[in-house]
Amino acid sequence: MKMLLLSEENVAKAIEKTMNHYFKEVDAEAVTFEPENYQKSVAKLEKIIADNANEQILILVDVFGSVAYIEAKVALAKYGIDDENALIICGLSVPMAVKLHNVKELVSVPYIRMVYENHDRLGYSLPIRNIRKTA
Repeated sequence: MKMLLLSEENVAKAIEKTMNHYFKEVDAEAVTFEPENYQKSVAKLEKIIADNANEQILILVDVFGSVAYIEAKVALAKYGIDDENALIICGLSVPMAVKLHNVKELVSVPYIRMVYENHDRLGYSLPIRNIRKTA
């Protein structure tokens, strides 16, 4: 599963850097949307999504309705990636990124969606104890 961290300014990059304290290798990419590099950021996001269109994509975004959120939705639609293969979760934070990075290879996008929809209306925690490798 491909994991993306998206934000306005440098939040995503800071979280990606912080994750290096927890993991030997961080298998996540950060894309930031800054006014001066906006088109480059859109192009980077679209390239990552296009390159990973055949696998599941987990996108963690800073704020619902932000530029990062909207561009993620647009890019997924552009490449025809549906809800079974992609999930956007808002409220990007270090604990969220670390927890999901730990389990992203053990579960599927539909499973993560189900957990968030049924157990966490705010999108800030993932009950690790409920995750099984067979999910």
